[in-house]
Amino acid sequence: ITDIEFWPFEDRELYRTEFTVKMLMDQIATYRPELIYAPSPFEFHPDHRAASSLGQRVMANCNARTELMFYEVNQPVQVNRLVDITPVLDRKKQALRCYQSQLQERPYDDISLALSRFRSMTLPAETTHAEGFLLFAKDQYEQATPWSGERYADCQPETDLYALGVIVRTQGMRESLLIEALTSIATQPKTCLAVVVVHANADRLESIHVACQSIDSLAYVIIHADETDKRRGYPLNLGLQYCLWHHKRIDGVAFLDDDDILYSNFSERMLEALNRTGSDVIYAASNRCVPGHPPTEGYQPISILNLFVQNFIPINSYVIRRDSLIRKPVWVDETLAVTEDWHFLLKLIQNGYRFEAILDIVSEFRMVSDGNMPTKIEPEVWMHASKIIQEYVEKTIFQLNGNIIRDVMLSALYRDADHAAVTESLQKKIHELEMVLPSSNRSGLYKWLKRMEPPFMKRIK
Repeated sequence: ITDIEFWPFEDRELYRTEFTVKMLMDQIATYRPELIYAPSPFEFHPDHRAASSLGQRVMANCNARTELMFYEVNQPVQVNRLVDITPVLDRKKQALRCYQSQLQERPYDDISLALSRFRSMTLPAETTHAEGFLLFAKDQYEQATPWSGERYADCQPETDLYALGVIVRTQGMRESLLIEALTSIATQPKTCLAVVVVHANADRLESIHVACQSIDSLAYVIIHADETDKRRGYPLNLGLQYCLWHHKRIDGVAFLDDDDILYSNFSERMLEALNRTGSDVIYAASNRCVPGHPPTEGYQPISILNLFVQNFIPINSYVIRRDSLIRKPVWVDETLAVTEDWHFLLKLIQNGYRFEAILDIVSEFRMVSDGNMPTKIEPEVWMHASKIIQEYVEKTIFQLNGNIIRDVMLSALYRDADHAAVTESLQKKIHELEMVLPSSNRSGLYKWLKRMEPPFMKRIK
């Protein structure tokens, strides 16, 4: 490194502002780097997090084909790149010894070397030390939120492996419903982690923390999504980033609004289907429930191609394989006022995610908000959002997996076969009736036949 520039900020005084974003944008325009290194969003030190946030914001806004690489300082992340540092290990040790004041407080050199030693575990035997990085290309940052959440509180048994990270979106205004939602997570047969994202002012955090503490066996983390002027996709993206980058012991990711619940078979059936099919996304049936009434049938898992016309998959009735999201991150659109969940599912298809359906009823959504109501309180908002999605569908090239096309063709063949069988049976009945009816009564029979569905009439001569 021969060109170093120091910015005029004191310790713990670096923030992501319009001024600092412009400073970094100017630097990128000058040097045109192909790769930018930055601390991960989950570092303990506030300056590290601010530097990470700056890098993410610039990645989302700049035109250069630049990649961003997160490195580890005091917080491990889910890495996707390993670099053998065995040949330069002595130079790293010398560099670490330069931090004399920090080493007086803690043995950071030993800690750093221990992490490097751990990172070599999957590499050849001659590699004794490695460094891990999380690499993102620019196109993976478009419409993605730079990390701005703060972890408020958590209760996570260190020894547990979590089957699912369930992202719970809440504004903290429906405490009794939230407790029901969280209880449905705590009572799953497979251990799940509730990632509770509070999209509200800070005065709601403590009451939500108390609610979490009141539920036996609930493993949870509370994240404050403090930018309350942002739309519904913002808290979901913070939850996704936590599950992808910060937590390494989760198999799948699910979503749950605070007025919905998971049924007791959710985690077991969804994980079993993920493992059995090898797919990226499993979706299932979901019940609807009007308050004060028993639940009734809601949505059924029909062909995924129906998403190009309408959304039939509630946000609480599918699971995404976490490794798939790590390999190819997909983010929720933060510009949509509503239908962001429908748009997100289409983006998964666009990015080649493989969907599989199971017929089990695994969740329940409550008819208490505008999204679940057949008659909307603000119909113009929903019509506008639907128009945006239809324009997106018309302009986008989608990567359809072969299994989707295969299932559509098979269903068409089965449907044709069923129609053929019914047609053959009808023709036999018609022939029998013609043999016994006088010719004067046959006109009434033919009038009845004309009222039948066109597919059958075409075959009946």
